[in-house]
Amino acid sequence: MQGWVRKAAFGVRPIPTPVFEASASGSVAMAYVLYPTPEGKKCPIEKVESIPVTGADGATGVAVHFADGRVDYLVQSDRPGSQLKFSKFTSDAQVSYLRIEKGRVSSSQAFASEIRDLSDTPVRHKFSD
Repeated sequence: MQGWVRKAAFGVRPIPTPVFEASASGSVAMAYVLYPTPEGKKCPIEKVESIPVTGADGATGVAVHFADGRVDYLVQSDRPGSQLKFSKFTSDAQVSYLRIEKGRVSSSQAFASEIRDLSDTPVRHKFSD
């Protein structure tokens, strides 16, 4: 057991702790999705996939597909200010997060920049500042 959490005022108790290990030569980008799910419940994630990200070396992206049809995108760049393209979006943020529900962007967050919607839908999402 490697993890510990506080128990009462001065005690601790062990908790399960994931340990990740990989080896490779050169630069490697790895993404993990940890989604807490109550005991006895089915995890709502159906699939996690790596998505192509163009515009900067070292950029990585994942799409998390949920059973209810929504998709969460998370894209990260090692080079702040690079213009990245993924799916039907561009972003110059170091980290971009979008949630797509029923074919539309329902929430988004661009850390240190902005996201542009390049989709051909008639109604565009208004991204928050």
